[in-house]
Amino acid sequence: MLQTRDRDGGTWITIVHDGFGTNQLLYVFTQIAMAEPGASICIDEPEIHLHPAAQARLADTLVGIANTETQQFILTTHSEHILMGLLTAVAEGKLEADDLAVYYFTRKGDTAKAERLEVTSNGQIHGGLKGFLRSNSKR
Repeated sequence: MLQTRDRDGGTWITIVHDGFGTNQLLYVFTQIAMAEPGASICIDEPEIHLHPAAQARLADTLVGIANTETQQFILTTHSEHILMGLLTAVAEGKLEADDLAVYYFTRKGDTAKAERLEVTSNGQIHGGLKGFLRSNSKR
């Protein structure tokens, strides 16, 4: 039976009694653990059901795994906490700016367009995060 410590680090609790987001991460980390070194791993919206602080910690954990296991992650996210966690890793020197690709997608009718946003060496998006916190398009 999988167990984890409670939030205070004292009592052991069965992981199924922890939050739903934590339970979903079991599948993600199992896939990561089973992947070959150098593998590309796609993760769709890892922030689902996670507390914002846990989202930032998840981003930091993924950076650590990418650096030590040489695995590449392809994430889709709507989470500013995940994105800011990744940008913070760049700012802190844990991740090279060239190793983080951020794309912004727009849709017009049946057509989607992907635009790569430049990540600076100090962990910022050159020109800002267009459309991330508010929509630039009229629907």
